[in-house]
Amino acid sequence: MILVDTPRWPAHGTVYGHLVSDASLWELHDFALTLGLDPRGFDHDHYDLAVDRWEPALAQGATLLDERDLVLRLRTGGLRVLPADHAPRRRRARARVSTVAEELLAGWGAGPHLVTAAVDALVEAHTEPARRYHDLRHVDEMLRHLETLAQADGLKTAPVAERLAAIFHDVVYKGRAGEDERASARWAVETLGAVGAPADLVREVEGLVLLTVDHRPAPGDAAGARVSDADMAILASVPGRYHVSVRDIRLEYAHVSPQDWRSGRGHVLDTFLAQDRIFHTEHGHGVWEERARGNLANERAHPGWP
Repeated sequence: MILVDTPRWPAHGTVYGHLVSDASLWELHDFALTLGLDPRGFDHDHYDLAVDRWEPALAQGATLLDERDLVLRLRTGGLRVLPADHAPRRRRARARVSTVAEELLAGWGAGPHLVTAAVDALVEAHTEPARRYHDLRHVDEMLRHLETLAQADGLKTAPVAERLAAIFHDVVYKGRAGEDERASARWAVETLGAVGAPADLVREVEGLVLLTVDHRPAPGDAAGARVSDADMAILASVPGRYHVSVRDIRLEYAHVSPQDWRSGRGHVLDTFLAQDRIFHTEHGHGVWEERARGNLANERAHPGWP
């Protein structure tokens, strides 16, 4: 059932309420489409509903509830997304990634001005206006997933090479599969060489970044498995977070027609679903695999959004 509460939250010169479904996100997206709502208004488990769209929503069959009952229905339906499962806030992600990058790049005695310039360049690259998913929030989440995987493998923290690979793997992102990863690897090699990183570490980071072209680590490559799985962990998110990621990736391909997007995205989904294993670590396969396949299959069955 589609539910709304009374708009009362001021923003952007108007007031907003919430539009939700207690049954399915796909029902919610379909209803939002009939109202002409922008997919950018979707926020994990609801759409922000401006007051001028409130009466049309009621006219099309939405049921009015107070905020408390609306949240209760979301929880009962299993669609409530807790703040801990939301996409990271951009400002916090920027601060965390910048701190990690600075600590790592300063580890070989490079001068502070050189390290600061390298971190600033990383941040600038990841905050290009066209980026909606492949930004610092993704790097922040990948670093967090690396720590989870490292601890599952009995390590105290993720190795330096793996954290550096996370920081550099999407530093160049133009939507060109393969070319972007190779350009990102070159950026990593140049930056690490400039700050005095050991040659063997530079080679390892380069290889890990290149691995994200196809996410197929060699048997026994524990570092590669962790980097690959951390990059793909978004697939196993709670459904609302997964939907946000799909929406954000679609925004990165805003120049692509709906027909071409559906065709290309369908191919990506089919490729994932055809793999024997999406995740290569024991933790990833045991904890994330089933959830990821559920998200992918559900998206494949509903090709009309976003």
